[in-house]
Amino acid sequence: MTARLAYLNRDPYLNHPLLKAIERGFEVIKADSSGVLVADSDHSFALLSADQPEQFLPLIEKPALMVVIGHTAAERVRQHFHFENQLVSLQYYYPHPDIASDFQLEPAALADLTAIAQIYKLASEEELRKSIEMGWLWVARNEGKIIGFIGRHSDGSLGMMEVLPNYRRQGWGERMERALIKLVLAEGDLPYGHVVIGNEASRLLQEKLGLVCCKDEVVWFW
Repeated sequence: MTARLAYLNRDPYLNHPLLKAIERGFEVIKADSSGVLVADSDHSFALLSADQPEQFLPLIEKPALMVVIGHTAAERVRQHFHFENQLVSLQYYYPHPDIASDFQLEPAALADLTAIAQIYKLASEEELRKSIEMGWLWVARNEGKIIGFIGRHSDGSLGMMEVLPNYRRQGWGERMERALIKLVLAEGDLPYGHVVIGNEASRLLQEKLGLVCCKDEVVWFW
């Protein structure tokens, strides 16, 4: 316990995904002064933060999904596992105790699954179903029709935000993210999320909302 907390607390904001995973009961595969590797119960989802990742990677089979903290570690993971896909992102976190919000999100229902899956292509329909069943996907509606949605990924990060074309540039994305940040704060958790490098619109939104960028990259592999 001491070793893993000492390592992760060197940068608790950047390493928050692992701290949160441990809190949620993920298995600690290895933890020492050089890094921490955790995975869910069937090892299909793993998270790694390590100065020397080569000491950790032989301990697990190639997972279906992996989050790696830091550019250097991510490059070594890519070389080791040869993942087919990756998203290189910056991690933002909200350091304040509250946020102004004039909007209340509505939890998505399984009846919304088909409509959401037709729009959002960065997660499978099964992953979206799990998010709905966990209560981690919310929608915004206009006259009963979905005009946008936002959620939390399997690591607890904010994301999956989409606004339908006819409702873009009307402030709905900001209103939805403000509302979700407020919900996460009410749970006593740290709101954080990932912005794919090059997505200037999302980066500007995070900074407008008062989120702070961590000092290194976070890479999603699958």
